[in-house]
Amino acid sequence: MNDVELKSMEIRRTAFDVLEGKVDIVELQKQLHIIERHTPEQLDSVVKQLEEDNGRWSETAGLPHIYVQRDAKSRVQTVTFESTGKNTGSQKPKSIIWRSDHSEIIWVEDFAKDLAKSPEQENEKAE
Repeated sequence: MNDVELKSMEIRRTAFDVLEGKVDIVELQKQLHIIERHTPEQLDSVVKQLEEDNGRWSETAGLPHIYVQRDAKSRVQTVTFESTGKNTGSQKPKSIIWRSDHSEIIWVEDFAKDLAKSPEQENEKAE
């Protein structure tokens, strides 16, 4: 297995543990946000691998199914981890939704750049 496949499997297992109540949801969120912030190009690869791995294992394994929503530029916006319902004992599947904070990060960076501009630069643009 390559790095992307290993990271994908690690995330899927963490999601399974969260859905089973064995691990706090913060662990899953932390894993995904760290990838997004430190290696954003890897996030896309890992999420594609998560999607490709849907149905790879038997339903009895209980690993969650992954649904991904992307924006108009094909960036990952949300990742939904849905239990198969087999191991939880309930008929209704449980799910976890992770939301990318990419758009908020860009907004803050743009806002900070605007704040950093000197008043002279703003006056030159206005003229």
